[in-house]
Amino acid sequence: DFGLFQEKLLSQTLGCNIPNESYIHHYSHLGFAEQLDDMTETAGTLCAAAELLKKNGARSVMAAVSHGVLNEMGYERLSSGLLDRLITTNTTPVERRPGLPITVLSVAALLGEGIRRIHNNESVTGLFNIKGF
Repeated sequence: DFGLFQEKLLSQTLGCNIPNESYIHHYSHLGFAEQLDDMTETAGTLCAAAELLKKNGARSVMAAVSHGVLNEMGYERLSSGLLDRLITTNTTPVERRPGLPITVLSVAALLGEGIRRIHNNESVTGLFNIKGF
């Protein structure tokens, strides 16, 4: 998997251990890094990786997770400013708090299209083909 390869390479480059379950892309020539993961509760891994990335030259770090199941510790860590933006979906309730860099995207259209395709006995596989991948 290319994401895991990139993660391992970044871990070796930074001289640190980055957890295997997340994908991290560091665009050092742009001073930007992004992290992709399936979910977060405490934002511990995301913020720890963001801190390492910023210590090693990233000026901006964003994270995207499918499910932002944030607890109080997660909101506290997001308020630290290590992550410049957390992007998640509304698959679970996400409390919007003033000053926290959280963007919540709706999955309503995706679910609706999936239901329509299933109802019409059509394939849902095409819903997972993402342009550019």
